[in-house]
Amino acid sequence: MTDEGNSLESTNPDAPVTPVGTGRSGDWMPRLHINLVREPRRPSAGKWIVRVVGAALVVVLLCAGVQLGKHFLPAFRAAFAPAPVRPQPPTAASQPQPASAPLAAAPAKPQATPMALPSALPARATLLAVRHISNSAATSIELELNRPVELHAEALHDPERVFVDLLNTDIAPEMGSATGIITQDVSDARVQRVRVAGRGTATRVVLDLNCPCGYSYKMSQQPPYRLVVAVEKP
Repeated sequence: MTDEGNSLESTNPDAPVTPVGTGRSGDWMPRLHINLVREPRRPSAGKWIVRVVGAALVVVLLCAGVQLGKHFLPAFRAAFAPAPVRPQPPTAASQPQPASAPLAAAPAKPQATPMALPSALPARATLLAVRHISNSAATSIELELNRPVELHAEALHDPERVFVDLLNTDIAPEMGSATGIITQDVSDARVQRVRVAGRGTATRVVLDLNCPCGYSYKMSQQPPYRLVVAVEKP
């Protein structure tokens, strides 16, 4: 391609140079081949600042991570570390046992003997005496015994009376016949008389009353042993 004036023609660099006219005869200039090389661009100041700030931030984060690791690493290790095994104290089974001596014969156990009642308390009780005391408030019938006894008392009607059964009790010979009936007159407003008789293994004491009266009794647990039956008007 050819242009007038100072135009340039791009051809193969190995092709021969053709003179170009300039308007004057005999003038010519060589055809030039220009190669344009782009120079590398230098980073701007703003990009340098961003890079420096980013690097500084990375350094700060690394330092902070190191400090946090130093602070929390001991606690983390303590939390996940296995518990120390404490030595167990030696037991009697693990300790060496001394050589045992030959076993001696066991002492013979004493033979159990049946419990005997004290001599002061015989197996059966004995009714020793019957007495009565009268006053304006009540009439008391006193039965003297040689030991405490079990008893059963009850009131009956038509006629009015109260009986007391002394269990496992005999009548003393000085009071009269064990097979007969012993009678003692009282003759006050509440009690007419007292009758005593044997009844099997027990001794029955009957109080014949002159009125429908109430009664109560009390047995002493210390000598002298007495059973007191009190009769009162309702």
